[in-house]
Amino acid sequence: MNKIKVIIYLLIFIISCKSNRSNNVNSKKINTLHRKAIKNKDSLLYYIKQAKKIITNTTVDTIKAENNFLYGYYFSGIKNKDSSLYYYNKAISYSKDSITRKREKVYHRFLIESYFNNNDFLNVLGALNKFEKLIISQKNNYKYLAYVNDYKQSVYFDLKKYDTSLYFNKKAIENYILIKDTVNLINGLIFQAKINYNYLNNKKLSINLLDSLSKLDINSQENFYLKHQIFYNYAEINFKNKNYKRAYTNYLKSINFIKKSPFEDDIYLKNLSYEKTAESLIKLKKYKLAKQYLDSVKIFKKHTDTELINIDLLNRLELSFKTNKDFNLVKREYDSLSNYILKEKKNRINKDFIALKESNLKEKELLISNQKHTIEKINLKRNQLLLFLSLGLGLLFTILFFRHKKVEFTKNKIFMKQRLFRSQMNPHFTSNILINIQDLIYKDTKLADQYLLKFSRLLRLTLENSMEDYVQIEKEIEVLTKYLDLQKLRFDTKFVYNINLANFDDLELYHIPPMLLQPFVENAIKHGFRNIDYLGKIDVFLILNGNFIHCLIKDNGCGISSVDNKAYSASIKLIQEIVLILSKSNVKFKSIKPNGTEVSFKIPYRIK
Repeated sequence: MNKIKVIIYLLIFIISCKSNRSNNVNSKKINTLHRKAIKNKDSLLYYIKQAKKIITNTTVDTIKAENNFLYGYYFSGIKNKDSSLYYYNKAISYSKDSITRKREKVYHRFLIESYFNNNDFLNVLGALNKFEKLIISQKNNYKYLAYVNDYKQSVYFDLKKYDTSLYFNKKAIENYILIKDTVNLINGLIFQAKINYNYLNNKKLSINLLDSLSKLDINSQENFYLKHQIFYNYAEINFKNKNYKRAYTNYLKSINFIKKSPFEDDIYLKNLSYEKTAESLIKLKKYKLAKQYLDSVKIFKKHTDTELINIDLLNRLELSFKTNKDFNLVKREYDSLSNYILKEKKNRINKDFIALKESNLKEKELLISNQKHTIEKINLKRNQLLLFLSLGLGLLFTILFFRHKKVEFTKNKIFMKQRLFRSQMNPHFTSNILINIQDLIYKDTKLADQYLLKFSRLLRLTLENSMEDYVQIEKEIEVLTKYLDLQKLRFDTKFVYNINLANFDDLELYHIPPMLLQPFVENAIKHGFRNIDYLGKIDVFLILNGNFIHCLIKDNGCGISSVDNKAYSASIKLIQEIVLILSKSNVKFKSIKPNGTEVSFKIPYRIK
């Protein structure tokens, strides 16, 4: 009986040793595949799939967690948000009640940042609280507590809960002091000054804080950027406080430090600082010096950043208006900026196509590699050769066919966007409005100011909207209103208009493609009201109905039959194509008796 027990124990021991040896071998293979996946991002999916095939129920949790994290990292790279979040959550599920490895902290941080980038603030706070509970009992955890408090500060700021945001800002600052992180400490104090001034009405506290920061002795080359940030934000607050002289002085100091910064990507900050300095000088009525700073912007590399373009254009508009009132100069500046934006957009499109081609080639290479691997396996099993070969080839050709179709569709979509952008601002309209405003200056300066503000706002909104696929419906209506008001100036109030909305709960939530309405309204003014001898009228109706916004545009003009045999402008033809692609329906034109035209179509929308 004892001999039997000894034999059983011996067998268990041998099986256990073999199992452990097998697990160790598999773990080494999986770790090797994970290292290859991290080094070769183009083949990331291939390696983690190979690792997944080796993973079993007996594989250690650390390896399972890493494989899930790498899956999340892959899906994040191809912008599949739902899948990336799913795998990041699986990766952190192995942490359980405590964090024992630095790598686990990486998993939590990627999950938090993914939620934050998706504006999913409720889940961001949940993930932050979970992470905080896991690290709170650890020694020397101030760095990660600072990270948690910093993110909470940002979340509550985006939620417009400024008191709570300031509370976590102060907690983060306490942590930065403990870990002696000067850079983040100063950035936190700058943020504190901005939130106190802009949102909590603690202006004096904010100014005193930035004044104290400006006196810090920070002279190392790496910290010149910080000095720039201090003086730039101090100048911004001085400007808002209408202390333009002090704002100018601090902007100059910010320029001095950003010039000394070793970072290569500070060209934008130099441009912005020069623009803000010029803005201060305009307020101080030092127009000649302001022009020198605006011209200095051209020394640096141009940017297509919407904010910078708007500031530059508005500064030049204001400078021109307050000096020689030369609107032709402003028009040339606007045309130059518009042409540059178009050029940069073409370059980005070309880069996207090159990247897409390279991606397709790499995917084809990966498919060929997988196919060879499959064929090698098939050679070991001759009886399955024909079946696997036919399936492999069929799958390959199907993937290549659909990929080709997808590339063609994407290409057409991009070109349509490019063409739509070109048609967004009619140069004749721009020129005529500038001439009309110039005429008004000598008749009614106050009215000229009002129309100049409307025109500058229309330019700003048009530039901003041109950078987005979908814009807030409020912004689109504002563009349309400004456009119609300026057209009324141009045609001496030859028409009136109404814009009506129905079934909308909260306009801020609804986003639509830009510049779908304006071409039809322009067509009514240009053609419909051309030969009429009575007051024209335009009615625009936007009605939320299911998955679309039904748009109806009516006018009492001369009707369709009188408009060049339905030969509408290129922008309207382009919109017909876009509406057909996005809503699977056509733009409908209808004559109204006794006179007038009715245009109706469906607009797709997104809720953000």
